Amino acid sequence: AQIRDTLVQKLNGQVEGTCSGQYGYIICVTNITKQDKAVVHDDGTVSFKVGFTAIVCRPFKGEVVDAVVTQVNKLGIFAEFGPVNAFVSKHQMPSDMEFQEQLIPPL
Repeated sequence: AQIRDTLVQKLNGQVEGTCSGQYGYIICVTNITKQDKAVVHDDGTVSFKVGFTAIVCRPFKGEVVDAVVTQVNKLGIFAEFGPVNAFVSKHQMPSDMEFQEQLIPPL
């Protein structure tokens, strides 16, 4: 159990918060599904090949997401959802929407 706990800790440190082109943003490792036998290297270190499941964020084109608007200016809006920071240009918004600086609430 101690080895497995150490593996989980090392895996969390290596992959959580990273981004993979294939899987997206790895938010949280939920389970180790496979653990091969230990390989002992010449320098005394040990490595394990593991499989795992994780919670990921992998947005795709056309997906509708709930986001928090973090900034509005004359160029467009900035928003965040999960680990993603997004920018929507004013050129991608309907033409009847316009930036009005006096309507921005104070911080």
